[in-house]
Amino acid sequence: MPQCDWIPVAERTPELRLSISNGFMWESERVLVCGEFYGIGIACYYADKGKKNFWWWKNRHDEKLEGITHWMPLPELPRF
Repeated sequence: MPQCDWIPVAERTPELRLSISNGFMWESERVLVCGEFYGIGIACYYADKGKKNFWWWKNRHDEKLEGITHWMPLPELPRF
C-alpha cells in the first residue's frame, strides 16, 4: 500500500473542479484534513468563481472549518 504524507496547505491545496450543483463554485474531492484546533476529519476545499479571492474548508455537515494546516488524499476503500 502506498504511503501518503500530509501536505501543508501553505505548499498546495487539493485540486479544484467546477461544481455546477454547488452554484458554480470550485470544490475539491473529499480529503483528510488536520488542524491545530479542528483535529483530524474529512472535508472539501472550496474557492470562489474566480479561484482568487475566497477559499475555505467545509466538513460533511456543511460547517466551515478554520485553521486547517495539512491535508492528504483519502485512502482507497477496502475490497469486500
